Amino acid sequence: MRTLLFSLLLAILPLSIYAQIDDLLKEKSISYVATFETEHDFRLGARKFRSDLQLLKAPLPTDCTLNFISDNWLAHWLVDDITNGKYQVFEDVNLTKKIDQKLLEARIFTIDTVISFDPATYKETVQVIRNDLNPDDIKFIRASQAIFYDKKSGSFQTRLLAIAPMVNKTDNNGNVIGATPLAWLAMDGKIQAGTTAQSPEIAWAVLLLDKTNPLEVSKLKVEKNEAKKTFAELLFAEAMSMRYPVESTERYGCGEKLTKKDLEHMVSSIDTVITFDPATYTETVQVIKNDFNPTDLKQVMLAQEWYYDSRKNRVANRLKSMAPMMDKTDAGGNYLYSKRMFYLHFFSKI
Repeated sequence: MRTLLFSLLLAILPLSIYAQIDDLLKEKSISYVATFETEHDFRLGARKFRSDLQLLKAPLPTDCTLNFISDNWLAHWLVDDITNGKYQVFEDVNLTKKIDQKLLEARIFTIDTVISFDPATYKETVQVIRNDLNPDDIKFIRASQAIFYDKKSGSFQTRLLAIAPMVNKTDNNGNVIGATPLAWLAMDGKIQAGTTAQSPEIAWAVLLLDKTNPLEVSKLKVEKNEAKKTFAELLFAEAMSMRYPVESTERYGCGEKLTKKDLEHMVSSIDTVITFDPATYTETVQVIKNDFNPTDLKQVMLAQEWYYDSRKNRVANRLKSMAPMMDKTDAGGNYLYSKRMFYLHFFSKI
């Protein structure tokens, strides 16, 4: 009955998040599928130093220099493509409610009526001014993605399902009180084999190591789980298999190659904690065993390549690596900070 209802749902909705991952839900080699949302700022000039964003390809202006102050290329392309009707646009992240064209145009273009008075001639002049949305006002992009595990290759992969340029949300007095999606744009996130940043159809590409916006494991919406294993269990089992390179986290792509014993030591280690009692002037040596249970995994940093395809007017991404985050605590069990344990590379070598 559940399968029948799900099939009917897919038949009713001409386009939805479920329709976009239908092939993953049906594919026998795909044992795990989950969806999640993230937010990303792709502007290189947004801060003086960004170690988490590497430009792989960008459109060159006529003078062959890059302007890193106004480098919001993706936002400009998206607004232009929306204006020219190149996307299916929706109100919601699940892509179930289409936006009326007039409503969409009202969000992109606003009409102001300006009345001026000439005291010499006593004449009023009415002027209608159209204000277009400035793409540079779009500071970040919200994305809906799927992450899935292919048991045949033993790799995790991601697929971009929809994106939303985020614009300022204001109150009645014009004060900015947050951000809201301009619209949700449906994306066909499938990437053809062999596509790279240097492919002729790719106009822009970046490698994003999302240190500031890691994936929250608890927020994964699991759509398929044949093996009845958690995301964390699948990740650590794959890392321990040594099928793909595992790297230390000193510097992405230039770290030390880790062994299975190195990973086992990370999961279970011994720390010696020395405490001093100022009242008795005695030192106490305490041996603490740190056991990291995969079920304790809360966050994972994703390293993804993001592309803009100028021929198909679409955005896509490819998962390159993952880094599970381990919470560090003091002797009293109080949270101190989170650190990346290792990089598990799927589409890169060290």
